[in-house]
Amino acid sequence: MSDGFEVREKEYYKHLKHLLKSSRDNAGLKNDIYQTIVDAPFYDPLVATYLELGIIVLLLVDEESHSINRVALSNTVHAAGAIKTSEKLFREIKIPLNYEKNIISAAIISGHGRHTEDWKDLFVPALSASSARFNQAGAGITWSLVEPFVYGNHRAAVIFSFFNTPSSVKRTKHFTSTYTKMLAKLLASFDRDQMN
Repeated sequence: MSDGFEVREKEYYKHLKHLLKSSRDNAGLKNDIYQTIVDAPFYDPLVATYLELGIIVLLLVDEESHSINRVALSNTVHAAGAIKTSEKLFREIKIPLNYEKNIISAAIISGHGRHTEDWKDLFVPALSASSARFNQAGAGITWSLVEPFVYGNHRAAVIFSFFNTPSSVKRTKHFTSTYTKMLAKLLASFDRDQMN
């Protein structure tokens, strides 16, 4: 399977860039771009499965309220499982920016990615540890990685959640860092276009 993935990899990233650019060019609302961001990597089910990818979440920092807000959730079976088991609605889950016991906050503040096998690290203090773990079980996720990024004056992060602990951390990190760089460029260019 490794050879098959390597053969498809170039085409996969090329098509991801195309999907993101098309979204930017045709989007009337930023929310359209946000949804494309979290859904695009699943366009090829074989590659998404090979990456063991289950869910992507996009988060933005609200500098006025000093909170980290969830703005888009991928449309996958794993995400649906998390929604069904969550005691709070997706957009109601806000994390204080300076709450460094939460790895999203720690990643954004430090500028370095963080990972976890326990969703309490992604949800405290908005959810209790037991509620966060219940969501994780409902989603069927074993491992999550937070990648922070900056575009213009905005701070943001992406959570990549996997249904297995990645069999190749190198391959996983290559995907998450490459895709996060694409997102930073996409959102920065969309903001520039909106200002003109």
